[in-house]
Amino acid sequence: MEPSNSIAPNRNRLTAETRTALAIALGCFLCSAGINLQFYFATRHLAPGHEIRPMLEVSALGLLGIVSILGGGGVALYAAFLSLRRKQWLQFAYALLALGATWIPIFAGFAAFNHLVAIRKLVLER
Repeated sequence: MEPSNSIAPNRNRLTAETRTALAIALGCFLCSAGINLQFYFATRHLAPGHEIRPMLEVSALGLLGIVSILGGGGVALYAAFLSLRRKQWLQFAYALLALGATWIPIFAGFAAFNHLVAIRKLVLER
């Protein structure tokens, strides 16, 4: 059997929309990790039991979560819709995985923030 010079389409690859959704989720995750790292370094001089009101950090984490869910989730839903129309079931599964991955930054960001508050033994003001 001779190898052909034509390039056959590979249906097992991620679509551009799925890659975009994953890139948005990864970018938001890395930004939330950076915010938590800055918070870690900013609170290293505070004594345990110190009261803090980290409104900027919490609002930035929430904004990143919203961007990831709405932006990346919207693109992932679009990728799922396109793959359903084309009846490409593996692409549909990839799009659903990307949709689930867009929720990671909000959960991981706030969990890491709560962990940092617990490690430093800080008290959050109400």
